[in-house]
Amino acid sequence: MIGTLPSPVRRTDRDYQESEELRATSNDAKLFGRNLNWIAGLYFENSRQVRDDNENAPGLGADFEKIYGFSIDNSAIGNATLPGVFYGNDLVYRDNQSLDQVQYAAFTQADYEILPDLKATAGVRYSYATQNYYRNSGGVLAFGNVNPFTAQDSSYSLTPKFSLTYDLDPNSTLYSTVAKGYRLGGPTGPVASSNCHNDLAAIGINTPPTSYGPDKLWSYEAGAKELLLDNRLSVDADVYYIDWSNIQQSINLPTCGASITQNLGAAESYGTEFQLHAKVLPGLTLGVVGGITRAIITDSPNTLTAAPGEDVLNTPKWTGTFSADYEWPLTNAIDAFARADLDVVGSSHGAFNDTDPAFNQPRYTVLNGSLGFTVDSYVVTLYAKNLGDNNKIIQRPSINFVEEAYTLRPLTIGMTASMKF
Repeated sequence: MIGTLPSPVRRTDRDYQESEELRATSNDAKLFGRNLNWIAGLYFENSRQVRDDNENAPGLGADFEKIYGFSIDNSAIGNATLPGVFYGNDLVYRDNQSLDQVQYAAFTQADYEILPDLKATAGVRYSYATQNYYRNSGGVLAFGNVNPFTAQDSSYSLTPKFSLTYDLDPNSTLYSTVAKGYRLGGPTGPVASSNCHNDLAAIGINTPPTSYGPDKLWSYEAGAKELLLDNRLSVDADVYYIDWSNIQQSINLPTCGASITQNLGAAESYGTEFQLHAKVLPGLTLGVVGGITRAIITDSPNTLTAAPGEDVLNTPKWTGTFSADYEWPLTNAIDAFARADLDVVGSSHGAFNDTDPAFNQPRYTVLNGSLGFTVDSYVVTLYAKNLGDNNKIIQRPSINFVEEAYTLRPLTIGMTASMKF
C-alpha cells in the first residue's frame, strides 16, 4: 500500500535578472584618411535563480500507522534514526537551491576601411563573474542525508574577435571571422545517495563532483553573401570549424534520478549553413534556411563517460526552416502581414551510453504561424506555435529506473504588441 502511494512533485523555479549597458560610439571618425567606426562599453548583470522542490506522498503517515499500529516517526525510517527525515504534511523529499551570479564586462570593437572595398574588424571583451551557490535537501527519498552545501566561485575571460570583409561588387561580399568564446562554469551538486555514487562509478567517476569548470572555444568561419536578379534573390552561405576545449556536457545518472554537468575534454564541430530568400511576387517572400553539423568528442580524460568519436550531446546533425512571408496594405495607413514557417530538426543523441533511453532523440517537425498589422510605429501580432499540436516524444530521460517522455511544447497561441520610439 505504501509503496504504491502517488507522490506528486511540486517544483517552483524563479529567475530574476537585471542588467545595464553603457556604450560610446564614434561619429565620422577617420584614421589615415580612411573611415573608422568604433564602439566601447561597460556591462553589468546581476541574476538570481531559485528552485524549490517539494514532494509529498499524501496519506503516508495515516496508512503507515494503520498498518503497523505506531507512527512512522517512531519507525526504523523515522526522524530519530535518520535526522534528515521529516514527515510533516507527508513530505518525503525537499530540495531548495539558489544561485546568485554577478558579471562585469568591458568591451570595444573597431571597423577600419583598409581599402574602399576591404574592411577589417577587431574587438575584445573582458569579463569577470562571481557565483554563490546554496543547496539544502533532505527527506526519506534522500536516504536521510541532509545536504546543506555552499560553493563560491569567480572567473574571468578575455575573448577577442577578428574579421575581414571584401566587397567584390555592390551585390557580392566575401567575409571571414575568427573569434574566441567562453562559458562560465558552475556548481553541480552534491549527489549524496548510494545510487548516485554507483551511477558515477559506472562511468569512471569515483569522487562525486560538486562543480564544473568553464569551457572555451575558437571558431573559424568563411562565407559569401550574394544579391541576384535585381535584389529579388538573396543567397548567404558559409562554412565553419569550432575547436572546443574542456567542453561542458550534461551526464544522466539514471538510477538516482539526477544529472550532473561535467567537463569532458576536447571536441570539434564543423559544417555549413545557408540562407535563401526570394521575392517571388509583390509582397510575397519565400525562404529556406538550413545547416549541416558534425560535432564529436576528440579527446576525453575519462573514456567510460565519453569516448573520442562520440557525438556532442543535443546537437542535431541537420536543421532546416521553410518560410513564407506576405505583406499587403489594408488602408493608406495600415499594413498587414502573415507568416508561416516549418521548422525541421534532425536527430541527435541525449546520452553517451547507447543503452540509456535518452540516447536516441528523433527528428521532429513544427509548424508556426503569425498574423498582424502595423500602424505607424505600432505593431500588433497574433501568433501560434506548433499549429499542428504535434505531441511527438523527442526525449526519453530515465529517472529512478522509470523511463519518462518529453514531448514538444503543445499548441500555444498568444499576442504581442510593440511600439518603436
